[in-house]
Amino acid sequence: MAHKCIFLFFAISCAVFSTCAAQEIPHFMERLTTKEGLSSNKINDIAQDDNGFLWIATTDGLNRFDG
Repeated sequence: MAHKCIFLFFAISCAVFSTCAAQEIPHFMERLTTKEGLSSNKINDIAQDDNGFLWIATTDGLNRFDG
């Protein structure tokens, strides 16, 4: 019985602390389309390099985004 109480306490603590930490991080979204210069609206992959550039692989080419 003691093991169940410890597990329940641990699970509730993780849920509370992860929710609090997630609220501190600001989120920013920007829509990129062909109107903003993207080579295609069909994106296959996105990666970020060490310089902070986003590399967006589309069906029509590779695009670099400097947000």
